[in-house]
Amino acid sequence: MYSPIFKLEKWTAVDLSSTHEIYSPIFKLEEWAAVDLSSGHEMYSPIFKLEKWAAVDLSSRHEIYSPIFKLEKWTAVDLSSGHEMYSPIFKLEKWTAVDLSSRHEMYSPIFKLEKWAAVDLSSRHEMYSPIFKLEKWAPVDLSSRHEMYSPIFKLEKWAAVDLSSGHEMYSPIFKLEKWTAVDLSSRHEIYSPIFKLEKWTAVDLSSRHEIYSPIFKLEEWAAVDLSSRHEIYSPIFKLEKWTAVDLSSRHEIYSPIFKLEKWTAVDLSSRHEIYSPIFKLEKWTAVDLSSRHEIYSPIFKLEKWAAVDLSSRHEIYSPIFKLEKWAAVDLSSTHEMYSPIFKLEKWTAVDLSSGHEMYSPIFKLEKWAAVDLSSRHEIYSPIFKLEEWAAVVLSSGHEIYSPIFKLEEWAAVDLSSRHEIYSPIFKLEKWAAVDLSSGHEMYSPIFKLEKWTAVDLSSRHEIYSPIFKLEEWAAVDLSSGHEMYSPIFKLEEWAAVDLSSRHEMYSPIFKLEKWTAVDLSSRHEMYSPIFKLEKWTAVDLSSRHEMYSPIFKLEKWAAVDLSSRHEMYSPIFKLEKWATVDLSSGHEMYSPIFKLEKWTAVDLSSRHEIYSPIFKLEKWAAVDLSSGHEMYSPIFKLEEWAAVDLSSIHEIYSPIFKLEEWAAVDLSSGHEMYSPIFKLEEWAAVDLSSRHEIYSPIFKLEEWAAVDLSSGHEMYSPIFKLEEWAAVDLSSRHEIYSPIFKLEEWAAVDLSSRHEMYSPIFKLEKWTAVDLSSGHEMYSPIFKLEEWAAVDLSSGHEMYSPIFKLEEWAAVDLSSRHEMYSPIFKLEEWAAVDLSSRHEIYSPIFKLEE
Repeated sequence: MYSPIFKLEKWTAVDLSSTHEIYSPIFKLEEWAAVDLSSGHEMYSPIFKLEKWAAVDLSSRHEIYSPIFKLEKWTAVDLSSGHEMYSPIFKLEKWTAVDLSSRHEMYSPIFKLEKWAAVDLSSRHEMYSPIFKLEKWAPVDLSSRHEMYSPIFKLEKWAAVDLSSGHEMYSPIFKLEKWTAVDLSSRHEIYSPIFKLEKWTAVDLSSRHEIYSPIFKLEEWAAVDLSSRHEIYSPIFKLEKWTAVDLSSRHEIYSPIFKLEKWTAVDLSSRHEIYSPIFKLEKWTAVDLSSRHEIYSPIFKLEKWAAVDLSSRHEIYSPIFKLEKWAAVDLSSTHEMYSPIFKLEKWTAVDLSSGHEMYSPIFKLEKWAAVDLSSRHEIYSPIFKLEEWAAVVLSSGHEIYSPIFKLEEWAAVDLSSRHEIYSPIFKLEKWAAVDLSSGHEMYSPIFKLEKWTAVDLSSRHEIYSPIFKLEEWAAVDLSSGHEMYSPIFKLEEWAAVDLSSRHEMYSPIFKLEKWTAVDLSSRHEMYSPIFKLEKWTAVDLSSRHEMYSPIFKLEKWAAVDLSSRHEMYSPIFKLEKWATVDLSSGHEMYSPIFKLEKWTAVDLSSRHEIYSPIFKLEKWAAVDLSSGHEMYSPIFKLEEWAAVDLSSIHEIYSPIFKLEEWAAVDLSSGHEMYSPIFKLEEWAAVDLSSRHEIYSPIFKLEEWAAVDLSSGHEMYSPIFKLEEWAAVDLSSRHEIYSPIFKLEEWAAVDLSSRHEMYSPIFKLEKWTAVDLSSGHEMYSPIFKLEEWAAVDLSSGHEMYSPIFKLEEWAAVDLSSRHEMYSPIFKLEEWAAVDLSSRHEIYSPIFKLEE
């Protein structure tokens, strides 16, 4: 009867080899590891929706599996044998180095593959057609005729694919996003209704494509020649990122379609009466809109324009232009009609000194720089929601600004003059060096400041109290009496603030997050109901605070002395990051409240029968749990433990401890019961050298450091999803590791030795100083690296080419010739890269941003 209920997500090391006729309709398993499904499971078929299998032997015949297995991340699975029944089920996303060269007549209706690499599909696959939804193929040979592919292949990121041959049947299927160097110059009458392309590069569409029109939804085209007449393109082309496209010719039919986001150097100077209702442009650059465009007005939703000449009168623009990032735009002329439209975010060096009576209700500006608003703008007030202004002169009287200006990042702004009307509006986040020493009686209900620096609030501000929600203050002198501050100050990151004086009125307001070196040793009876502190450091709470109990939601305390008895603390303290707190005394009342995240050096060695049902601890450090805590088991969700002694046997811990960030924990002793629970993220200096047969299927570790895995861990292989390893010695051979380790942030890892089995798994994001100079024939189809630094790829890596999607490389030496890199490397943030050598193959791929 269990069948219709059990929605299980994370089973580990479960023996389902026996026949479970009743399990079938229930088990929705996501992360199985090292499970032996080789035996016959006739009843599993309709249930198992598995996502992350590793090293599973499915080579045997599973007629019943077919309608169920929705697998996402298989690795090194041998599907070469005949699986007639797999076809309607396998929805695979990230296959690598799989040999599908054999004939799979039955695969066709199932395989929804996203990221294939180096797969040989050159053989004839008549049955593949209705299934393969591929996104990221690399060096695939589709030159042969595939009549049956047409209705299936939804490809996003193809590279160097030869589609020049006739593919009559492709048309209704290929939804391609990121093609590179593809030759579509031949006639493809059938392609038209299908190709939804986003990021094409150097594609020759100069020939006539009457049939393309209703399909091509292109986002990032570059250097495409659309100068010829395309009457049929108009209703289709939703282009986002065009570059250097010649649209100077007349395109009457384009108007209702082109939703362009990132155009550059496009010549729209000619009259486009039909463009008006369509062009939703985001990032235009150097576009000449100086001519009159009566029809543009209701359409152009532009975000990132640069150096655009809007000096002429555009009466019709007003209700449309939602601009975000304008630069060096001349709006000095009067634009009566702009007012209700311009939602600008990032303007630079714009001259708004002239009178713009109509701007007021529209301009929602975020990042202005060096803007001269010194003149009077009575109408601006209800509109300007500015975020990042710099060096703006607001010293003149702006009575009307008050209800509008939501400023985030102001710098060196002179607000020393009196602004009675500012008060209800200014929600400022990041002010710097602002002089608020003068009396601002009206500021109180508005200023929501986040990041102030060196602000002089030493004068009395009775009216400030109900407004100032400050997050990151630094070196502020609040030592003077501020009776009215109490209900407002939500401070996050204060530093060196002197609150030693008595503040009876602070109590109901101060929601402080990041205080440093604050002296709260004096008696604060009124603080209790308010202080939601997150990041305190070196605070002296040793005195008795009966009233603190119901309020203090502390996150990051350090060196706090709570050794005295606090009967009243129990129902309130939601502490996240405590450090060296002495809780050794009896706290009968703590139990139902303490949701602690980051404790350090806490002594919980005494017996706390009442703690058990409450303590959801995330980041503990140096806690002694060696004594018997029968009641802890069902509660402790610990994230960051450090130097914890769990060497004693804790039969009750097993089903609870979801630990994320442990450090220097000794798990060398036998913990038979730990296995099914410990989901650890950030372990450091953990000794797992001993054999832990039971650990293997559970430990999903993310951030390990200095762990010695050199010894044989036959059982680790299918589980360890490690993200941030540091100085790990994987030089020894780990045949079993290969299909599992999804590492993100490794540092100084020695992979110089040969790891035949690593290749199909390691999806590494943030490697540093890794020596990949040796030959890794098997790495090629897997390594999706994001943030490599100082990696030596100068040696020949023929196999790397189809995989490496690198985002943030720095100081990488690509000066050598990499014939195979070309179709893959989508690099975003390269720095100091030497591309001076000849890279014939780089051309169609490298889309570099920064």
